Amino acid sequence: MYELYGVSKGYLYYYAFQFNNNTSTIKITASLRQPQTTLDGTLLRLEVTSSMVIVTCSNCAYPAVNFYNAKNLSPLYSVPMTKQRFEHFNLAVFERDPQTIQVFAAGRNFIDMIEYQENFRLEPFWQVTRNIYTMPVSPNANFTHEIFIAKNADYLVYKLTSEERIYTMGICDRSKIFNVTTFTCDKCPKALKSFGIQE
Repeated sequence: MYELYGVSKGYLYYYAFQFNNNTSTIKITASLRQPQTTLDGTLLRLEVTSSMVIVTCSNCAYPAVNFYNAKNLSPLYSVPMTKQRFEHFNLAVFERDPQTIQVFAAGRNFIDMIEYQENFRLEPFWQVTRNIYTMPVSPNANFTHEIFIAKNADYLVYKLTSEERIYTMGICDRSKIFNVTTFTCDKCPKALKSFGIQE
């Protein structure tokens, strides 16, 4: 079975379908069209994890990074953002496991980080870190400007539309520590193990 998620102004969509190799046909086995009144803009981005659908809207009445349950598309959490006139909030997601997710949202001249983690009782915890990157000089207000991003276990990669360079930032997995000399993420000594988000 394959799953497909979509977003448009005011709605989230879910489809499950199967492909028949013998007849080369697709059969839709489930579908859901869920109204979302907060998604009233047009500058939308969507990413999917094993348990969540993440949607940004930069020109909505209430711009935000929104998290929804992947099964029924019900709202889970929302992080308010600064409204953008012409630019998207571009997304990058790294899912270590369904209980540990990093989300990065890039606006016109900044990148924010949102972390999700569950404890051993499966209670959710959220942490927002603003401006893990900010452009030293803001782009010209008369031109559109976006930051495109990607994330793996140890590194965040980002590209400004105003520059030819691609940048890399070390954001190590919780079991590693950043080595500034080699620009690598090395295993933590036992005494330095990270325990994730702390209250």
